[in-house]
Amino acid sequence: MDRAEARRSGWLDRHWLLLLFRGVAAIAFGISAWLRPVVAFTALVLLLGAYALVDGAIAVATALRERREQPFWWGQLVTGVLGVVVGLAALASPLRTGAVLLIAIAIWAIAAGVVEIATALALRPTMRGEWRILLSGIASVVLGLFFLARPGAAATTVHWLLSTYAIFAGAVLVALAFRTRSIGRREERA
Repeated sequence: MDRAEARRSGWLDRHWLLLLFRGVAAIAFGISAWLRPVVAFTALVLLLGAYALVDGAIAVATALRERREQPFWWGQLVTGVLGVVVGLAALASPLRTGAVLLIAIAIWAIAAGVVEIATALALRPTMRGEWRILLSGIASVVLGLFFLARPGAAATTVHWLLSTYAIFAGAVLVALAFRTRSIGRREERA
């Protein structure tokens, strides 16, 4: 075993309990989300609201700071304001605004996607890899359209995907924790 592998193995051995705790917490979250979908949906709405608020504030600040250099600064400003409004609505009343929030998030995602697509097209002559921005914009528009077309299905789909992912990721972390513990014990005996 080389020095880098020994350091990595030592770190994992010392922190296997943290991995175990993270895994158990993820599994507990996933199971509770399956059993209590309204609570999980409320938490998801709050999390999305907080994200939209922070992202919107950053977009507004960036648009205002770079309005002289960026041709599409106004689009970023509109997207940012929408993000702030969506975030504040979600944080103020998550249960009442659940379905409305999904529609608002859909509109916000579409607006953000259109701005990203326009930005990618504008940067195409001067920047390599602009296709990543374009792809992100297309994904945002598609997600927004899906949310608009089927807000109930979107909420249910997101809920079940998040719950299932949490259980799966937690199981992987638990397995990794026990695996690293056994590696550490084997090395101690050697």
